[in-house]
Amino acid sequence: MKVLTFVVILALYHVWVGTRDIWMDYVKPVGLRLTLRLFTLVAARGVPQIWSIQALWRLIMTVTSSLPKRRFDVIIVGAGGSGMRASCNWHVQA
Repeated sequence: MKVLTFVVILALYHVWVGTRDIWMDYVKPVGLRLTLRLFTLVAARGVPQIWSIQALWRLIMTVTSSLPKRRFDVIIVGAGGSGMRASCNWHVQA
């Protein structure tokens, strides 16, 4: 599934580049060219990007939900004296 999602995202970018080149080469009226490019931008990049973000988010959530859940009373970040002092102070307060 990861490979397929990545290939689809790359293919959609390729669609945008190809149609952009077609509009630039073969459509001469500037207003029509800009309208077609805007439509292509929304159709080939905007909507699929929303789908891509949803697919990747779903993939990330399935990976993180399989991680074991742990519960700690306190987490001490520090090395040397500051970590030791924090752990001693927490022990006295608990």
